[in-house]
Amino acid sequence: IGLLLAGSFALYGLARRRSPLGSLPGLAVETVVGIPVAVLYLIWTQQSGMPIWGMASAHDLLLIVGLGIITTIPLLGFAHGARQLPFALLGVLQFLAPTGQFMVGAFVYHEPVSAASLVSFGLIWLGVLLFCSDLWLRKPSRA
Repeated sequence: IGLLLAGSFALYGLARRRSPLGSLPGLAVETVVGIPVAVLYLIWTQQSGMPIWGMASAHDLLLIVGLGIITTIPLLGFAHGARQLPFALLGVLQFLAPTGQFMVGAFVYHEPVSAASLVSFGLIWLGVLLFCSDLWLRKPSRA
C-alpha cells in the first residue's frame, strides 16, 4: 500500500507540474472530477447499511465540511509549489509530514515504536540524505 501511495502521489505531482492550469483552476477540476466518485461512495455506504450522515450530529457534519474547505489551503500550496520547486526538492519535502507524525506519535503520545520501525525510519532517512548529498555534490559550481 505504501508503494502504491508513493507512486500515485508522484504521478499526481508530475501531472500537476505539467498541467497548463493554474493552482486554483486545477484544484477546481480535481474537485469536479472527484465529486461523482464521492457521491457514489456515499450512496454505496447508505445502500449497504453503513449510513454516514445519519450517525453524525449537525455539529460534526459542520466540522467535516469546514475541515474539507480548510484542507484546500495546503492543496493549493502544493499545486503552486509543484510548479515552482525543482521536482527533486519537492520529493524530499514530502518526507517531512510523515516524519513529523512519527515524531509526535513517538515522543508526544508515547506510542510504542518497534525496533523494525526504527530501522526502517533510519534507512529511509539515510536514503534521503544520500539523495540530497548527491544533488549537492552534482550542483554546478558558481565561479
